[in-house]
Amino acid sequence: MLEGTYVVLAQTPVGSKRGEVTFSHGVNGALRAVLNVRGLNIALSGARAECDFFELSGTISHVLMGKAPFTCTGSVEGDRLTATARSGSISILLSGMRKELSGRTA
Repeated sequence: MLEGTYVVLAQTPVGSKRGEVTFSHGVNGALRAVLNVRGLNIALSGARAECDFFELSGTISHVLMGKAPFTCTGSVEGDRLTATARSGSISILLSGMRKELSGRTA
């Protein structure tokens, strides 16, 4: 089951960043996702899921980079999330556990 909040560690070009990603279903049943890393709340659009695999997209606004679109694909096995986010030539690996089990917050 994909729905829930996961505490994740993102391996970025400037070091590891801890955050959370939350998956939920809207009123119409559409999958929604929100990424919170270092105080940035990014609503992710185009979220699709099939079984425990997901794909989503969004735009990060950064002071130095401006607006950067990205895509993210990943999966959940049990309570463990693994994913790769890509924006241009940059890839960021994410891994984490369902928040209720991790005992940690972002």
